[in-house]
Amino acid sequence: MKNKKNILGLLILAFVLFTVSLTTVQAAGQYKKNNTNKSQDSKNNSKGTKKEDKKTAKKKVSIKPEALLNKDSLDFKIIIKNPTKNDVTIESSSGQVFDFEVLDAKKQPLYRWSADKSFIAVITTTEIKAKDKLELSDSLSGEVFQDIKDKAVYVKAYITGTADFVNQDGYLVKIKK
Repeated sequence: MKNKKNILGLLILAFVLFTVSLTTVQAAGQYKKNNTNKSQDSKNNSKGTKKEDKKTAKKKVSIKPEALLNKDSLDFKIIIKNPTKNDVTIESSSGQVFDFEVLDAKKQPLYRWSADKSFIAVITTTEIKAKDKLELSDSLSGEVFQDIKDKAVYVKAYITGTADFVNQDGYLVKIKK
């Protein structure tokens, strides 16, 4: 009996470790970084520095959703651009970083990406470096896609964590066909 409890405990531990590893691998696969660091030659020119400061002050982190209908899938993407001079972070209460909702012409839900998924319950931080971007993406295919593809008109993308630049109500985009 004691050996069975030990084996059960090891199996549970292995499952938890596998889930954490899988979440990390999936997150790493979804992150596509584009380093756009640029040198500043205007440091010696006071007028150039003032112009640069004004440009930088207007720059904000942006979040742009995309949805593309293909023959056999619906591809979702969220692009988070950080044109500022500072790294930014998104705090999440789980391993889930994003979500997608497919809507019909009346903006009624047809499908939610996270509905059939499980996420590890752990506080996570997603960092977007200064002058970088982060792309989060996935696809819907198979039977569920076939059932809703003719009714799908919009996708609402969500960042599931919190940051001062994240709109908790999501980001609506019309599906490109």
